[in-house]
Amino acid sequence: MRRYLSIIIVSAIVLTLFLSCSTNRQIINRKFTNLEGKESITVVVVGNAFFESKWVSETSSDFNRYLRSHLEDIFGVPVSLINASYPEDTFMTFKRRIESDVLSYRPDIVFFMLGLVDSNQTELTNIYFRDQVRMLFGDFKEHGTDVIVLTSIGNRSALSPYDPGIQRLMQFNEIILFEAGHHDFAVVDSAEHFERLRVSDPERYYTFFNNELMLNQAGKEYVFDNVFQYIRKAYKSN
Repeated sequence: MRRYLSIIIVSAIVLTLFLSCSTNRQIINRKFTNLEGKESITVVVVGNAFFESKWVSETSSDFNRYLRSHLEDIFGVPVSLINASYPEDTFMTFKRRIESDVLSYRPDIVFFMLGLVDSNQTELTNIYFRDQVRMLFGDFKEHGTDVIVLTSIGNRSALSPYDPGIQRLMQFNEIILFEAGHHDFAVVDSAEHFERLRVSDPERYYTFFNNELMLNQAGKEYVFDNVFQYIRKAYKSN
């Protein structure tokens, strides 16, 4: 009896994951299909680890050129790119500047990865964090902004999955995943992508950071190579 019950539980989990991935692909396909026919695309990038000083971003950094190259290949039209990232951003601090730094550009797509700094705030409870995520995603939804949510990666020195900081970040990522799905946002699990690297090749993982928080160019490309691979598989695949 226990054996059959275990089989049923495992089967249910596999089915749920399969349906979730299928729905996620459909969201990406639908949103990107809706952008077909536009003469240009505007994209905003938000993420603690993606920060670049304003003068670097405005003079077309390697990261800027890398993103535009891939996005223009996908869309087939010119892409305007805004990097609205700050290393110290939390969901709450970002919410205060969402109008000026994101919504004012009327972006077609927002790539969004926050949560690490939030998870480092020991006084922030899971319940209160969920409320903050819900409010911010609600702002995006209210303005009809299409968001692709990337789960947040850990910091450079967090090399053990049993690190309390990583455990807490995993909990926060689960909240982000749930709320993203609830708001009909596509999700790419960048945290899992980086976790596999951390386990298989910790030395390479370490080289992807400029400091404890921010990724270097190779690290940013490692994140977005996975993102673009996922998008290309999902777009027009249904």
